[in-house]
Amino acid sequence: MRAEYFSTLFLVVISLLVCVGARRLNIGSFGSPGPGFFPFVLGLATGALSLVILFKQLFQKREAASGQQCNLWTVGGRRVICVLVALVGYGLLLQRIGYVFTTCLVFGFLLRAVEPQKWTTVVIGSIIVAGVSYILFALLLGISLPQSRFGI
Repeated sequence: MRAEYFSTLFLVVISLLVCVGARRLNIGSFGSPGPGFFPFVLGLATGALSLVILFKQLFQKREAASGQQCNLWTVGGRRVICVLVALVGYGLLLQRIGYVFTTCLVFGFLLRAVEPQKWTTVVIGSIIVAGVSYILFALLLGISLPQSRFGI
């Protein structure tokens, strides 16, 4: 088997483990979700998508190999590394500078680094995403988010 099969199978196994762990946290119901509801749904979605990819890989006819070496940079590795850096940075900055500022910075970084956009698009897009997500999570759903020193 090829490496892509193993990586997809790995995601399926991780998804199953997430679902099992979420069931131990009490899933609750759709109307009254428990602490394990969101991880369970994410585990199901990840597992289902991984299975779709796996079946696509198994039943897809392979074209003849072109003989070119495929390395991380030829398959979009720079983008993957940018996303990983953004996720680590998000985790490190969230408690220090608050949800809104961290979300704005990380989303702006992603808009500029992964698929470069104009600066006006980056600034306006990151402000809109941070603001709308804050309104959704903090105000409408009542979830307490890390705040900055300015109270946001």
